[in-house]
Amino acid sequence: MDPKPSKNARVLLFAGVVCIFGGEALCILGPMRYERTVHMVCHSILYAGIGSFLLGVFGHLRGRSRE
Repeated sequence: MDPKPSKNARVLLFAGVVCIFGGEALCILGPMRYERTVHMVCHSILYAGIGSFLLGVFGHLRGRSRE
């Protein structure tokens, strides 16, 4: 019997992946006129996505260990 990840873990994983790709897309495709601001914002989004993804992984593993 393989336990399913909790809904919160799946949401965090999905949001993390979206933020990672979105942050990198903003870095690559962002306007060059405001390069410093775009660089700060895109890396903030990227790091928030990485944190969200890691929290989702932790929540998934924690849920699996309880069952």
